[in-house]
Amino acid sequence: PPGVCVDDPNCPHLNDGDCDDGGPGSDYDICGYGGDCADCGPRAPVEMRWVECGRAGGCRNEPSRWADSSETHEVRCCSDSPIDGWTKRGDSCPWAESDRGMDGCHSDKTFAEAEAVCEAAGARLCTKEELEGNCTRGTGCGHDGELIWSSTMQP
Repeated sequence: PPGVCVDDPNCPHLNDGDCDDGGPGSDYDICGYGGDCADCGPRAPVEMRWVECGRAGGCRNEPSRWADSSETHEVRCCSDSPIDGWTKRGDSCPWAESDRGMDGCHSDKTFAEAEAVCEAAGARLCTKEELEGNCTRGTGCGHDGELIWSSTMQP
């Protein structure tokens, strides 16, 4: 597969024999990911997922955005089928929850960790549209003011 490899002109350590881009197997985290081509080689493209506020307009200091799947954010899950104790906010919303049936609250999880939490609960990560539609607001853990992982992948 094609990889990321564009020398970072701001990296003072290009071509020094050490991989300095902070990626897997690197020696240092000095240059941007994929920015030390000669020493690290091409890197796998970064997978970006949408993170959305737990309640529309509730994240004043953190705008909704595309996030690198290795970042850490909060977890809320959705289900197309009823799950005991979960909330359904309307006909266009799935059942949603932040802690019931999920072994408590989940904060600071990577995308893969968040996905695993929801799968273990018999559910899935919510879509960007479901989060934007406030389907998960008020479901607990104080996540209304936090960025939540969505299943939506950057095109």
